[in-house]
Amino acid sequence: MWLCFWCQIIALDFALSQSVTFYTLPENATVIEGGSARFECNVSLPNYRWYLTPPQATGLPPVPIGANRTDIAGLSGAYVLGGTLILDGVQSLLQSSTIACAVDTGPPDFNVVTQDPPFAYLILAFPPNITSNTTADIALEGDQFTLRYTIKNTESLNFEVTKDGVNVLLTGDRLCVDLTSMTINNVNRTDRGNYIITVTTLAGNDSISFYLDVYYVAEFPKVKRMEEIGQGNTFTLNCTPSAA
Repeated sequence: MWLCFWCQIIALDFALSQSVTFYTLPENATVIEGGSARFECNVSLPNYRWYLTPPQATGLPPVPIGANRTDIAGLSGAYVLGGTLILDGVQSLLQSSTIACAVDTGPPDFNVVTQDPPFAYLILAFPPNITSNTTADIALEGDQFTLRYTIKNTESLNFEVTKDGVNVLLTGDRLCVDLTSMTINNVNRTDRGNYIITVTTLAGNDSISFYLDVYYVAEFPKVKRMEEIGQGNTFTLNCTPSAA
């Protein structure tokens, strides 16, 4: 009994004496379903332990390493080589799982792991889907025009807008694109045309198209001079509106 007691004391002293320094921390990985994810962790001690905890919403604290943890080394498609973890054939059930890099700080038989180990999120990218009820619309010159749409699967999303087949720069104050709408400020006549909005993720792309027509107020030229005519004669005034 005393021998077991002293063994535990020695093991505890050993664990407490092992300071752990993490030189490289794992970073979030975004992959498509069926793809591969790679995590790196460089630690001062060689006894690495990679764990997976239940899915959490990105940004939330991970599940404590001692609760509901799964040793990744035992998962199918998981390969561990020191501080490198590779997951092959990632499936959707792992979406937003927490990948934690822990280190044994005591003899292997005691399995004492670091508290609050560094972690990263495994994020799956799915093909995006963009829809809108608008295929054609009208804007008035000088007004603001907004096209509204709905996008699903927005992880790592990129936008591309073309007008009549030419890319439109998504910079500046004139045209703004976000996850819910495209807005053109101070509409002018050159904004008339066919638009295509394309959204892209690692897993694919989708697009919508619409035609925008621009209306503007016709302007009549000023009369340059007054014409004198006699009573009973015919007078003709020719004018052409600017919108003709």
